[in-house]
Amino acid sequence: MLRKFLTFFLCLFLLPLPDVSPAASREESSAKNFTAPVDGTSFHFFSPEAILANYRKPRIIRVGYFDQHGVFEGEGEQLSGYAVALFTAISRYTGWEYEWVKIRFDELAQRLNDGSIDISCGLSFTPERSKVFTYSRLRAGYENTCLHVARDSDMYYMDIEAFNGMRIGFFNDSLQYGVMEQFAAYHGFSFQALFFEESSEMAQALAEGRIDGYVDGVLRGKGTKVVATISTDPFFFVTRKGDMEIMPQINEAMRQLLLNHPSFLSRLYDSYLNVTSDVPVVFTRSESRWLATSPVLRVAYSRDQDMMDPTQGSTFFYTFLKMLERQSGIRFIFVPQDSYDDCLRALVEGTADIMTDVYPKTSFLRSQGILCGKIFYNAPITLVGKIGKPRAPGQKCTVGFTKEMRSVRQAYQSTYPDDITKVFASSEECRKAFEKGELDFYVWPYPGSSLWDEPPQDGVLLPTSAMYPMALGVSPQTSPYAVSVLDKVISATNTSTIDTMLLTTAPESLLSMSKRFVRRHVLESLLGVALLVGLLILFAAWRNRRRLADLRAVAFTDPVTRGPNRGKFLMDAARLLQEGERRFYLCTLNIRKLKLINRVCGLRTGDSLIRFCNREFTLRTRHGELAAYSGSGRYLLLWHCADDAEFGQRMTELFSVAEMARKLYERPVSFACGVYVIREGAEAEGADLDGDIKAGKGARDGERSVARYLLYADTAEASIASAGGYRSQFLFYNEFIGARQLKANDIENRMVRALEQGEFLVFLQPQVCLADRRLHGAEALIRWQGPDGKMIYPDEFIPLFEQNGFIRELDLFVLDTVCSWIRRRLDDGKKVPPISINQSKALFFHANYVETVLGIASRHDVPPHLLHVEVTESMAWLDEEAFIHTLDALRRAGIGLSLDDFGKGYSSMAMLHSFGFDTIKLDRAFLAPGQEKQRSVWIIISSLVDMARRLGIEILCEGVETEDQLQKLLASHCKYGQGYLFSPPMDLEAFDAYVDAHELERK
Repeated sequence: MLRKFLTFFLCLFLLPLPDVSPAASREESSAKNFTAPVDGTSFHFFSPEAILANYRKPRIIRVGYFDQHGVFEGEGEQLSGYAVALFTAISRYTGWEYEWVKIRFDELAQRLNDGSIDISCGLSFTPERSKVFTYSRLRAGYENTCLHVARDSDMYYMDIEAFNGMRIGFFNDSLQYGVMEQFAAYHGFSFQALFFEESSEMAQALAEGRIDGYVDGVLRGKGTKVVATISTDPFFFVTRKGDMEIMPQINEAMRQLLLNHPSFLSRLYDSYLNVTSDVPVVFTRSESRWLATSPVLRVAYSRDQDMMDPTQGSTFFYTFLKMLERQSGIRFIFVPQDSYDDCLRALVEGTADIMTDVYPKTSFLRSQGILCGKIFYNAPITLVGKIGKPRAPGQKCTVGFTKEMRSVRQAYQSTYPDDITKVFASSEECRKAFEKGELDFYVWPYPGSSLWDEPPQDGVLLPTSAMYPMALGVSPQTSPYAVSVLDKVISATNTSTIDTMLLTTAPESLLSMSKRFVRRHVLESLLGVALLVGLLILFAAWRNRRRLADLRAVAFTDPVTRGPNRGKFLMDAARLLQEGERRFYLCTLNIRKLKLINRVCGLRTGDSLIRFCNREFTLRTRHGELAAYSGSGRYLLLWHCADDAEFGQRMTELFSVAEMARKLYERPVSFACGVYVIREGAEAEGADLDGDIKAGKGARDGERSVARYLLYADTAEASIASAGGYRSQFLFYNEFIGARQLKANDIENRMVRALEQGEFLVFLQPQVCLADRRLHGAEALIRWQGPDGKMIYPDEFIPLFEQNGFIRELDLFVLDTVCSWIRRRLDDGKKVPPISINQSKALFFHANYVETVLGIASRHDVPPHLLHVEVTESMAWLDEEAFIHTLDALRRAGIGLSLDDFGKGYSSMAMLHSFGFDTIKLDRAFLAPGQEKQRSVWIIISSLVDMARRLGIEILCEGVETEDQLQKLLASHCKYGQGYLFSPPMDLEAFDAYVDAHELERK
C-alpha cells in the first residue's frame, strides 16, 4: 500500500507548480480533500462514478477570455482556438459547462476577485503575477514570440537593421515585451513599444499604419508574415489568488488528460498555434538580393530516370521541381546526362548546378564537395527474391543494383553493411544474374528508376528496413543561396503534398502507360506492324498494372509469416472499430529473448518459431478480430471480449502456445503482452477525445488513432518485458504506467540540452582508510540539477540512459570533468587523491574505448595512476574476451581497476583472480539494515578480505554509516570504506575543502 501511495504522490508532482507561496500549499490541501472515493487498485480524483455524477449535475464555469490569436478567436458560438479546445477536453472529466465572458486583459485580476469570472487561460508566469493569481500546476501550452509585419512589407527575415526604430505593438503587461527588449539589446537595435488589449486592435493598427509590426504568439496572422521567431514560452490556467475549489479540479483533469493522451497538447499546438499552411516563405535580405538577379539553375538528370523526364511533363521529380520553381522564383533548365554518375560528375565539374536525388550521408559527396539540400522524400527500398529461399536481408547476401542506383546502394549498405552489393550496367543484366543464381536479391526500382522491370515468375517482393532519403544535390560552384532558398521552400511544403505528387504522377492508367511505351520505343513503333505494336502496348500495360497490384499486396504482407503485417493491421483495425460499439482489447505481444534464440539456434529456427506462433495466434482469433505479425518477434492482436475475466481466460489459453513452442523447439519460450482496452460508446478513452475512429474521419485518421493506442499497449508491454523469468505475462495499460512513460519521455527530451547547459554535476564521495580515516581516494558520482534548482537523482535517469545509450555521453562528461579537476589542483600545487569513475557497458565495449579514455587524460595532462575505472561483474559475461582485453590495456596504461557492486546478485569467486582487479568494492547490501547483525555476514566479509589480501587485492566496503559497522569492518581486517559515516557525496568545491583538510593515505 505504501508503494502505491508513493507512486500516486510522484504522479501528482510530475511538473512543478509555478506558485510556491503559502496559498499554493493550501491549494494542495484542498486538492486532497477533493479526492473521490477510490477502490483498492486506483487513485483517481475523477473515477467513472465521479465523472457520471459531474455530468448529471453540471456546473456553469465562467471563462474570461480576451482576443488572442490562436488561443481565443471569435465570439459567442463562433468562439474557437487552442484554449477553447482544451477547456472542452477538460469538461470530459469535470462535466463543466462554460459561459464565455469577453474581458480586457487589464480587467483579469479584478474580474476574478469579484467573482464575475471563474478562470482564464493563456497567461505566462512571473513572480509578480503569482502574487495576484493562482496558477495551474501543469502548463496549459506554449506560445512563440513572433514578430509580424504586413504581408506586403518589403522587410526580410531576421533583417536586424530594418528592425531598428520600428513601432512594435505588444499586449499590455506582456512578457513578450521583455523578451523583445533582450533580443534588441543583444543585436544592438532599438524600437518603440505601443501596447494594446487585444490581437484585433494590433492587427487594425498595423493595417492603418499606426505601427510597423506587432509581437504575437503564433506563426499565422491576418494579412501578415513573420520576420523573426525569437523564443517559445509556456502559459497556464489562472484563477483568483487562494482559490481552493476550481484549480484543484483543473490540475487533476490536466494530469489525467496528459497521462491518458500524452500527445494531446502537441496536436492542439499544431492545429491552432503552429499553422504554416498559409504562412508565406520569408527570405533574408541576402537571399532576396540573389533572387532579384533572376537566377537560373541547371538541373542534371539521367535519361534513364522515368520520373525525371521533362518531355513527359507529369513525372514526380519534374513536378516537384516545378513546385520549387513557383514557390522560390528560381528558374530551372534541364540538362540531360547519359547516367547517374554523369550527373554527379556534372555537379563536380560545374556544368550543372543541381540534380534531383542524392543520398545525403555519403562520404563520396563530401569528398567531392557536393552539397546536399533538405531531405524531401524517404523512399522505401524493396528487394526481389526467390520464393522459398530462406535467406533474409542482412545475412551476408549478394544484392544486385544498377549503375543508376548508386545513392540507393549507399542507403541500403548503411542499413545492411554485411550484405555484398554488385553493380550492373542495366536492369536487364541485373535480372539475368539473379535468374542464374549469381544474386540472392536485386533491388526493385525506387521511384526515380524505370517502371518497366517486372519480377520473374518465381520471384517475390520483400520489403526491407532500408530507406532512401532523397535530397537535392548541389554543385560546390553554385551560389550558397540556392541551398538556403530551396531548403526554406521544402520546409514549408507538407509531407502530404509530396505524397500527393507521387501518387498523381504514377502511371497507373492504360493510356498513360501506353504513351510512355510509345515514347520510349518510337523506332519499334514506326517499323512494326500497327496491330503488333498495339498488342505490345496492351501487353506492357497489363504487365505494369499487375506489377502495381503486386506492389500493393506486398505492402500489406509480412515476408516471414506471409500473413498480414502492421500496415494491414492498422487499416483493418480502423475499419473494425468504426463498425460497432464493442469492448476491444488491443494487444502487443512480444516473444521474449528471440534474439538469443536466433543467435544460438540460427535465423531459420527463429523464423520457424515466428511462423509457428503466428499460426497458433491466428487459430485463436475469432471472426471479427485481428491478428498480425509486426516484425522483430512482435505480434498485434485486436480481440473482442465481454469483460476482463473473459480476456484473462483467453490469454491463459494463448500463453499455452509458449509451452507448445518450448517442447517443439526445446528452448525456453515466453511472451510479454501489453494490453490497451478500447471501451465501447462514451467510455472509449481515445475516441471521444479526438474523434478519429468513432466519428469516421477517414481511413488515415483511424489508422493514426489505432497507432496511438498501440503506443499505450507498447508502454505496458515494455514495463514487463525486462522483468525476467520464463513465465508469460500480460499487463493492462493504466495511468501509472503512463505517468512513468511521461516521466521517462520528459527526461529523454531534456537530457541533451541539460548536458549542454551544465545541469549535470559531478559529485565526489571520499574513500578512507578505516584505521586512521586518512583519505584513500574518492568515487565520482553524477547528479542532475534542473534550472529550478530541483535535484534529479541517478536512480531516476541512469537506468533510462543505459537503455537509450546516452549514458556513454554522461560517462565521458564525468571523466572529462574529473580530469579537469585533477589538472587544476596539480597546477595549484595541491594534493590529489585517485578518483574512481564508473563505466557503463555502452562506453566500455565501444570501439576505441581505451584510446578515448587515454586521450581525455592526455588532453588534461593527468597522470593515469590518479584515475581508477570501476566496472561491474555483469559486464564480464557480455563479452569476456573483449572485457579481458580492455582491462589489460587499461592496466598497461597505468589506470587502476576496481570491481564494483561485488556481492550484488550472484557473484563469482572467479572474479577475484581472473581479471586482475586492484580493488574489490563490497556492495552496500552487506551492510543493509538487519544484515550487519547477522554473524554469517561478517564471516563472509572476513573470508573475502582474507582471500583478496592473499591475492594482492584491496577490499573497500560501501555504505558504511555507523560506528558499529566500522568497528566490525576493522575486526574483519577490511582496510578501506566509503559511506555517510565519513562524508556524503559533495560537489567539487566542497570536496576541494575536504581534501585540503584531510591527510592522504601514506603509500
